[in-house]
Amino acid sequence: IKNGDTLGGIANKFKTTTSYLQELNKIKNPNTIQAGKTIKVPKQGTTKPSKKKKPSKTNTNSKLKYLNSLVGKGIDFDNAYGYQCVDVANHYWAHLFNHGLKGNAIDIPNANNFKGEAKVYNNTPNFEAKPGDLVVFTNGQKYGSGFGHVAVVTNGNVDGNLQKFESLEQNWYGGGLNKTEKAHKVTHNYESQMVFIRPLK
Repeated sequence: IKNGDTLGGIANKFKTTTSYLQELNKIKNPNTIQAGKTIKVPKQGTTKPSKKKKPSKTNTNSKLKYLNSLVGKGIDFDNAYGYQCVDVANHYWAHLFNHGLKGNAIDIPNANNFKGEAKVYNNTPNFEAKPGDLVVFTNGQKYGSGFGHVAVVTNGNVDGNLQKFESLEQNWYGGGLNKTEKAHKVTHNYESQMVFIRPLK
C-alpha cells in the first residue's frame, strides 16, 4: 500500500470490489488501511471469493437506483473493445456477486453456472421481466454480428401490455467500439429468442 492509496482505488485497479478485499484481508473498516502494509489481491482474472458467497439481498429499488446511476457512464469492464454491451452486464453482476460473467452476450445463459445466484427464464407470451433481470438477445444472426446482445432490464412492462420493456445497455446502436455510446436506456419489443436471467434475492 502506497501513500494516498484507498481500498476502493486498489479494488478498481484489480477489477474487484472493496467488500471482497475487506473479506479477503479481514479488514473491518476500509478507511483504516496504512501505507507500507501489504494486502492480498485477487489473481488477474479472478475476483470471486474462494468461499461461496450468498447472493446479495439487494431489493428492486436499490437495483434501480444503482442502474440509474450508470446512465451516461462509459463502462469498459474488461478494458477491451470499448463500451460493449457485455461490459454493462459484467459491471452489474460484479456489483451483485463480486465477479463478472463468462462469454460473449450470446454465451451468457449457457457458459455460466447460476446456481445460488440467479434463475434463467426463456421468454414466453406471459413472461414479465423484472427490474434487475439480465436480458440476452440470443438471435446471433440479428444481433451483435453473431455475438448476440445483453442488457439489464429497468422496466419490464413499459406499455402495460407485456409487449415492450426498457433496459440499460451499451452498443445497441454500434457506438461501443469507438466509445461514443455510453450506458443509456432503450425500449425493446419482447421477442421469442430472448433469455432472462433473474438474480436471486
